[in-house]
Amino acid sequence: MSASSTSGETWVTDAHATFSAAACGSAGKCATSASPLRMLLDLLLLPFRLVYAIFQYLNFFSARYTGKPLTTAGGPKRQGVDARQMMVWSNLMASGDAGPEEPESSVPRSWQLVRVRAGQKAETLAEGVLAFDLAPDGSILYTTGAAIHHIGPDGAHQRLLSGERVEALVAL
Repeated sequence: MSASSTSGETWVTDAHATFSAAACGSAGKCATSASPLRMLLDLLLLPFRLVYAIFQYLNFFSARYTGKPLTTAGGPKRQGVDARQMMVWSNLMASGDAGPEEPESSVPRSWQLVRVRAGQKAETLAEGVLAFDLAPDGSILYTTGAAIHHIGPDGAHQRLLSGERVEALVAL
């Protein structure tokens, strides 16, 4: 890694890339210049940008609760999703009623518990695993965040406990 300083800029080079940083004074102000023409243009456009921001704010809530945007220009009419039905589905999912068979995991299904034995292919034991521990008898305890499961030495799966926010466990 090497560093050099030329014309108010500092260049740092390592094995992979070169980085540049503008020189800043002791008061923390960097040497940048703003064009007076650009500042004038920004000042003239400020009222239009504010009106546009307020319109987009109102447009968001209009589309969210009625399913229709405030503007209709811009192409053919699309069949939108029924906003009321989406709210009902959202409330059902948020209620935590995942059914009697299995509580919903608090982590994505891509978080997997995988066993790799010597000379064999990787074997996925469980999906949506938040934490796990190995018991002295070779069995595995794991949690999905909503339940604690046991995998016996013979490979038999069993749900031991359902609960909320199970973040850690220890096999004794």
